Amino acid sequence: MDITEDQKIMLQKIWNILKDRFIRFAGKTRSKDISVVEAIQIVGNDTFKLFYYSTEEEETIANEFIQFAADTIIATKSLGRTLIEVEKKYKLS
Repeated sequence: MDITEDQKIMLQKIWNILKDRFIRFAGKTRSKDISVVEAIQIVGNDTFKLFYYSTEEEETIANEFIQFAADTIIATKSLGRTLIEVEKKYKLS
C-alpha cells in the first residue's frame, strides 16, 4: 500500500483508537440487543468521525482503512488475528 508518511501517522492514530474500541466493545455487545457486526460498524463509524481530514484523499484512505479493519474482524472473528492482519497490511505497530 502506497501512503505518505503523514498518512501513515494519521492511520496509526486512527488504529490506536480503533484497537481500544474493538477491545472495549467485545464485552458490551454480549449484554445488549445488538449484533456483533452492527456494533463493529458503529465503532468504525464513530472512530472515523473523530478525525478531521484535510483532503478527500485522506478521508478515503481513512475510510478504507477502517472498513478493512472492520471487515477483517468480522471475517476472522478474532481480535488477535485482526491486529496482525491490519498491522501487516498497513505496516503499523
